[in-house]
Amino acid sequence: EMKEVLTIQVSTWQMIGVKGKTAEAGMILFDGFCDCENFKGRILPGGVDTQKSFYPEARSLSARYILEGTDRNGKVPMHEILNLLQDCSTFHSEDIGRGVSYMKREARAWVLVAYKVIVNRPIMFGQKITIGTSPSKFSSMFASRQYFIKDENGDYLVQADSLWVLIDIQTRKPLRITEEDSSVYKPELIFDNIKASRKIRFSSERTKLESFKVLKTYIDSNGHMNNANY
Repeated sequence: EMKEVLTIQVSTWQMIGVKGKTAEAGMILFDGFCDCENFKGRILPGGVDTQKSFYPEARSLSARYILEGTDRNGKVPMHEILNLLQDCSTFHSEDIGRGVSYMKREARAWVLVAYKVIVNRPIMFGQKITIGTSPSKFSSMFASRQYFIKDENGDYLVQADSLWVLIDIQTRKPLRITEEDSSVYKPELIFDNIKASRKIRFSSERTKLESFKVLKTYIDSNGHMNNANY
């Protein structure tokens, strides 16, 4: 028996189209919200439905959007926490002139290789929070960045440490981190009780899970599956 688990209300607000002799394409920009038993949230800005048609072939459709919200218990789920942390570091990089546009011009990208996240208490729907981040350490090959989410009293709800590498987006190979790359970030250690590691210890027991298809909506600006979705 099939059961509806998620309903998303979508509102379109702009359409951009271009038409040529052999093909045409259109982009429909949209936002929306979801308010059902299993999930409450919204579509983040940037939702787009792309339609392409190469004459006389059939029209193709694809949609990209990101949902933000809480689960059925009113708690912010882990992948949403990671999105909050990720957005915070993105805004920081934009503020210091090292954002997405700059990195694309330089054909480089920061890629996450390890996270360690401690959730001290769940983040609840409607709760007022403060999110912060700071690069904490640079070496020639790796960069560390720390994050926090605090409640109204200044207590840590979430603490996290992460490890990053700088890559060439054309060759997909790591680059050496120079003084010019790191000096603009002004590293500062927020706390010293958490450290991300690239080593994962597995127990002797293994369980094979079902296969998982990577959707287009999971691909980020670097051309790979976003870490929060992963």
